[in-house]
Amino acid sequence: MKEKNKVYSIPIIKQILFLLFTISILSTALYPNGKVLAETNTSQLPVHILTTGSAADYEKAKETSFSSDGTKLVPVKISQSGNLYLKVYADRFNRLPVNFFKTKDASDVPFAMSCLCTEGTGASYEGTANRYLEKGTYYMQLPEGNFRIKAYLYTSENRTLKLDTWMCAYSEFRHYTYFTYQAKESGYLTLNEKALINTGFSAAVTLCNSKNKPIVNTMSNHSIDDKIVYALKKGTTYKIRVNAIDPNLVHFYRLKASFTKCTEKSGSKKSNAVSVAFGKTASGLVLAEDSTTKADWYKITNSKTQKIKLTYSGSITSGTMQLDVYRSDGKKYASYAIISSVGESNEYFFVDKDGNYSLKKGTYYFKVTKSRKEASGVYSIKMASAK
Repeated sequence: MKEKNKVYSIPIIKQILFLLFTISILSTALYPNGKVLAETNTSQLPVHILTTGSAADYEKAKETSFSSDGTKLVPVKISQSGNLYLKVYADRFNRLPVNFFKTKDASDVPFAMSCLCTEGTGASYEGTANRYLEKGTYYMQLPEGNFRIKAYLYTSENRTLKLDTWMCAYSEFRHYTYFTYQAKESGYLTLNEKALINTGFSAAVTLCNSKNKPIVNTMSNHSIDDKIVYALKKGTTYKIRVNAIDPNLVHFYRLKASFTKCTEKSGSKKSNAVSVAFGKTASGLVLAEDSTTKADWYKITNSKTQKIKLTYSGSITSGTMQLDVYRSDGKKYASYAIISSVGESNEYFFVDKDGNYSLKKGTYYFKVTKSRKEASGVYSIKMASAK
């Protein structure tokens, strides 16, 4: 008996055609011009890990020349997870595909990077490309042509915060980098964060506890001159979290921190307010760990009726520091505030009921509080004669 002719359904035919089409596309991408990719004999592309982000740091990157026929693979060792940033000089004006494989025989699906080489004239066109890569060894495929490449790595790994030195790093919107710092003394940390590549706004910076829980609201730097101040408690471990503020952008930046010790001597209520000599300065901290009901109390005695200048200075992150002045009888005399700023210094002159710049003889009490739980900062108070 003759075998009946086999009949294939239309859906199966469509699946076969789609499979053939997919194989064709992958073959074109992985084996350009019909050539089989093979590991190159060229030494690996050197990658410079940026540490400070200074001009001298960038100059340490070694420029390497390549002549590619589109088939060779160049080993690239990524010693730390981060963003690999390539500066490419090509012999043609074009958008050049740069692929990275995890296997020596290019049997896996590549990580694609696109380098738009448009800046320049003649035989040299400059372009850049970047991509986040996990720690490991990769194999880079270049298209046909002659190239000169410098490779930089902006690491995203968590690390210990170093004082008084720039630290270079990279973050994304949901990819945080944590800098750990343990306060050996009570005082305040001043952070200066600067974008290294134009990505619009600067970074989002958040103070966290040792378990990565935010304790001060996120602050976003909008200027290269912006700074952030956090009050820290002796013996406590903190983490500074940094990430990009835009989900569509990566953020390359450098961070520098300085620490200033602050010894606070204040009373917890009016009855035990700490006496401050006339003309001397009282300094204190507003910690994120403090409640909004906590108050620092001081008292200053004015020995005679005279023109007085009150200087109220400080830095506060995420909130307001309120200064209330009271007479000995408990009546409030005046109120002042420092609102979400760094290095603010205000001078005030007391005015009597007749409009004269004069303060009566007596003892005055000063109460410092914060407006919200997340507020963190440092302040100073000084009352002196105004000449």
